[in-house]
Amino acid sequence: MLPPLPGRPQVRVVEVLATGGSGGAQEHLYSLLSRLDRSRFEPSVVLLSPGPTTRKIARLGVFVLVLDEPDDATAVGALAAYMAGIRPDVIHNHMYRAELVGTRAATGLAEVGLPRPYVVSTVHSSRVRSAEDRAQLRLLTPKMDQLIAVGRPNRSPGGADLQRSRP
Repeated sequence: MLPPLPGRPQVRVVEVLATGGSGGAQEHLYSLLSRLDRSRFEPSVVLLSPGPTTRKIARLGVFVLVLDEPDDATAVGALAAYMAGIRPDVIHNHMYRAELVGTRAATGLAEVGLPRPYVVSTVHSSRVRSAEDRAQLRLLTPKMDQLIAVGRPNRSPGGADLQRSRP
């Protein structure tokens, strides 16, 4: 067992999920939270849209905040305000929109003199997206401290296994 962190008994983690709907990323997060050592970690979850995942995660005893805000800039501000209040050590983003909103909120905290949490992003599906989306990811990825790719297609250089994707 690892010793506690100096000055704080638990690592405070904000999990940001792009959607509260049902799918692989939601199941992954549920599985992670259901197995997380609560003596070491204090998780909370922010969903960028409502759905059945809200209730499922809340039943684990994890605080869930739904930011049902379609405008990314407004969602960034709301997430940054939440994080300024709880001062997380880590923000863990799941899926494309969460990567954008979560990473921007974390860097925004540092810009106003607050502690910036360690930024982790998990890619649950291919990063093959529109040119505009790819440009956003190119700007934000260097601001992420850790990038986790789930599945072999996400580990290839372009984010997709093109041999397997061909018709």
